[in-house]
Amino acid sequence: MEVQIDQNEVNAIATCFYNININNNIKDNEEILNNYKSQNLNKMIIILFQLINSATENDISITTLSSIYLKNTIQLSFKKSIMANNELSTYINEQIVLSLIKSINVSIIRKQLLQIVSTILSYSNSDLNPYSFGKDLITKIKLLFQSSDNNENLSGIYLTYELTKYCRYSIIQTDSNKEFEMIYHEFSDSMIPQIYSILSGNLVKFQNKEASPILIDITHYLMKTFYYLSCFNRPCMVLFNGDEYMKKFVVLLNDYVIINDLNETIEKWCVSVMSKIFNKFSRTTKFINEDIINYNIDHVFPIIITNTFELINSVIMGNKNQLNKKTNYFIFMLFNRSTKISKIYDNFIKMNLLKIFELYLIPLLKLTDELIDEYEFDPQNYINNVFHNESYDHEVISGFTQLIMNLKLNDISMLNEVVQLSLMKLQEFIASSNKDYVIIESYGGCLSLTLIYLENLTIFKTTSDIENGLIKEILLSIISNDEVLSIKPWFIARFLNCLSFVTYEYENMEVLSALFERCYNLFINSDDMVIKVEALCVLRTIILYNTKIHDNIKQFIPLIVEKILVLQNDMDLEILSTILEKIIEDFHNEIKPFARELAVNLKMKFIKFLDNLVDSAENDSENSEYYIISLLNTMSTLVSSMTQTDLSEVFVECVLYIINNNKIDFMTETLELYQLMVITRMNSKGEFGEDMWMILTEIMNSFELYAMDYFQEYESTFKTLHSYGFLKIANNNMERFTYINNAYLKIMENYLINESDDDFLIGTVLDNLVYYTLGNSTSTLKYYLDSLIKFLADEDEGYEINLELITKGILANIVINPADSISMIMKYQMEYKMSENIFKTISKAKFYSLFSLKLSLLAFFNIYSLKSNFNAMYLNEFLKEMIVQNVSYILELPKATKKRDDLLTSDYNDEEYDEDDYDDFEGMGKSLVIHEEDTTRSIIDNINIFAKVNEFFNSMNEQDMKIIEECCDAGVITNLKGFLSVLQG
Repeated sequence: MEVQIDQNEVNAIATCFYNININNNIKDNEEILNNYKSQNLNKMIIILFQLINSATENDISITTLSSIYLKNTIQLSFKKSIMANNELSTYINEQIVLSLIKSINVSIIRKQLLQIVSTILSYSNSDLNPYSFGKDLITKIKLLFQSSDNNENLSGIYLTYELTKYCRYSIIQTDSNKEFEMIYHEFSDSMIPQIYSILSGNLVKFQNKEASPILIDITHYLMKTFYYLSCFNRPCMVLFNGDEYMKKFVVLLNDYVIINDLNETIEKWCVSVMSKIFNKFSRTTKFINEDIINYNIDHVFPIIITNTFELINSVIMGNKNQLNKKTNYFIFMLFNRSTKISKIYDNFIKMNLLKIFELYLIPLLKLTDELIDEYEFDPQNYINNVFHNESYDHEVISGFTQLIMNLKLNDISMLNEVVQLSLMKLQEFIASSNKDYVIIESYGGCLSLTLIYLENLTIFKTTSDIENGLIKEILLSIISNDEVLSIKPWFIARFLNCLSFVTYEYENMEVLSALFERCYNLFINSDDMVIKVEALCVLRTIILYNTKIHDNIKQFIPLIVEKILVLQNDMDLEILSTILEKIIEDFHNEIKPFARELAVNLKMKFIKFLDNLVDSAENDSENSEYYIISLLNTMSTLVSSMTQTDLSEVFVECVLYIINNNKIDFMTETLELYQLMVITRMNSKGEFGEDMWMILTEIMNSFELYAMDYFQEYESTFKTLHSYGFLKIANNNMERFTYINNAYLKIMENYLINESDDDFLIGTVLDNLVYYTLGNSTSTLKYYLDSLIKFLADEDEGYEINLELITKGILANIVINPADSISMIMKYQMEYKMSENIFKTISKAKFYSLFSLKLSLLAFFNIYSLKSNFNAMYLNEFLKEMIVQNVSYILELPKATKKRDDLLTSDYNDEEYDEDDYDDFEGMGKSLVIHEEDTTRSIIDNINIFAKVNEFFNSMNEQDMKIIEECCDAGVITNLKGFLSVLQG
């Protein structure tokens, strides 16, 4: 690429990076860099590559920041500027490999360059030469592996990983990529022996304790690469032909994992790959047939199971160090999958599983020495760790729970035996409390997880078995042991934690009363912070699942809340906020007298914690994020529960803090809080208020800074505002209305123009504009008609914006501006010479939610009343389809109304996913979108659609009714008349 670069320009760019790193002058220097880039993109990219390639001549910080800035520049500009510039894209494609070779041993630069490779792979395949970069990369990788230069060999390994990762997760078999698939299959088959050879050589170095950081890194990537290669559309043939590389790799991975003091990442990936192979090649897919499955069941899986047993035994016998958490997680996953393969489970697993539970799996649940130390010296961190672990963020807990779930489905008798084993150990402890607390504690952990499935465990045959046996004689007996409480409080805390999982409605009020009393006293009187919190968690579960006792315990609620507030002053704990949130929901009348005090307390905790977080630079702390989110959720619950008390003004500072400090990680919860503040304010006072307006202006200003990259976070907020209409929230102030309307439309235009190739984002914007149109009586019809043209042109190519969404936008415009919208549609039909009748096309859309049915009917009533505005021939092309569709919608109204009402009063979740392949596929059921629509506020919510239907048919003359009767089947008309008679009578 012929571009003249002045050395002064290079030096100026390098100086900016130096000032950013050394002088911490970020804002001014980033502005200089961005201004230069906007005017000289080609030059900037060349200069950045020069700075990266001259690592030995420049300060490493300059080289590092150059690589990061280059990565960000290419990622942000690739679709908009680079793809269309053939000369620049060719330069980048060539230069990226050369720079990688030079910087291969500098991990941070290598990482940035590889992310650029990933970006190019993701975006460069929609041009006239599909997969050109991928094909070129395969050629380069082959040459790099043939080189005698070690840096080139290493570069080949890393590039192979990026390519195979991309193909594994991004390539879907289509006619357009068959050529590339053939090239890639040939490449895959040739790479398997090479990867095996390199890993075999590396194994010797690991066995001799000679593993360098770069060797550990490439070994890790080679193992992942092997898995990705084996799991592409067509598995590599060399895995299952005469060379049997699948067996060879399984044996090789085991040779790695039995090494003592093996690097944790390598250890994890050895077991992970074996577990994933077990999962992937044990069920038929489009590309894995019965022959491959049977081969694995007969020849590969027994090796994996035998290896796993030997590994577990080595740890139990003390011949190998404890495995890390992630490794144990994949061992769970291995057993998990085996429960569904009868030949493997019955012949290898079942007879050994109970003993494995007793000696290995259950003991994994014990508290570690580190956690016990935390209990004594840092109880706040202990509580956060335990509760996040128990909520399935912890690998062992997650793996254990999933295995229990599969035993429940596939071998309930084994699950019964596991629980009986745990109960037996606990009974031994009660009989002789000098037993080893650590081991008993792990059985408590086992019990706490299996209790989730109480109703499926046949060992608990009656209610009395659970309440008098399990709860009273065992768990309550343990937590009531004051001697153990004084010696080993963490042991009692574990069993309180266990009880907090017993989501059970008691029949024996004596047992329930004793349990409540013990936990209440522990919470109120104990000086041990962990015991207080764990006891509180049991109280929360009791309250949640035993609503019939609410009247009897109301007297205790004020003191419980008071103690929670005191605890919150001493400790920053997410769990306290979540418990407080539930108490606020269930006992809002008892909370009301000190609701404002509670709100102020929450605000002060929130601001103080965030200030401290910024000062201590712990922005990436997972526990801190959980805590902030829990505070925001509690604020939301408080605002929504205190419907007669406007607490929104208390939390204005919290919302502004998040928005003005660009805290995007907490934006979803913050904006949900803002929406509830708006709803409460509008419902209680009927006006938006200056404080809500101030927040809104800051939200709009944030789109000038960072928010354009996160529209989905703001979508729900805009929909809430649309449900009132911008004029109403502006309090009929035309200046404010003009400001907010213009600012909003500018943001929408920006997305629709600049992100036009991002179908998902455009779909989100168009969906939001449906509610905008209804709320603000503003025409947005052009956007939907443009999308309709694209839909009709690209329907066979899989245009991601569906007809239902486009149709909703068109219908919304017809509802608000019927005559103008119909005129514009007809004009559009003529101007673009569309062969498809627009109204006939949109009649093909299928709706299910009450919102969509109402929208369609309201638009249909307008169209029918204005049918004289249509050319007769054009009208005849679509009117019958539209009548048939909307009459069916009328008959669906009662069912849709009930479904919507049920959704608003229940916690509905209709996710559908393939639990056997959760890391490869996660599909969302169509009905989820429908339900989301039914729980979104809209300006048409208050329209009585039944009255509108009645009004429409009452206004009809005989001829109009005849048209409708001629379009529909006789049975449908009979049902319609019956429906109308009910409405009228």
